[in-house]
Amino acid sequence: MISVLEELYYGNISPGDRVLAHTEKANAFRKLQHTATPLEEQLIAALNEQQLKQFHTFCDIQGELTQMEQEDLFIHAFRLGAKMMAEILLPRSNNLTERL
Repeated sequence: MISVLEELYYGNISPGDRVLAHTEKANAFRKLQHTATPLEEQLIAALNEQQLKQFHTFCDIQGELTQMEQEDLFIHAFRLGAKMMAEILLPRSNNLTERL
């Protein structure tokens, strides 16, 4: 049986690709997504060429910012989970670094 760490290493587990489809927020997410799409289409239709270029640049930058934020949140949550596991599994000590 392959371990979770091996699955992660070989790319069989991709936490960043998690979809809201299996969460309680899925319906709210889909509703917002269905609302945003027609609004974006209306906005694009109303823009001239220069404005459209600016809008696409803005969207690209916003996408990069979102990706960076999600990456940071993933790393933070992973570290927090590891600290919780260390606290659970290792003997009590006043200093975490003494236990690691």
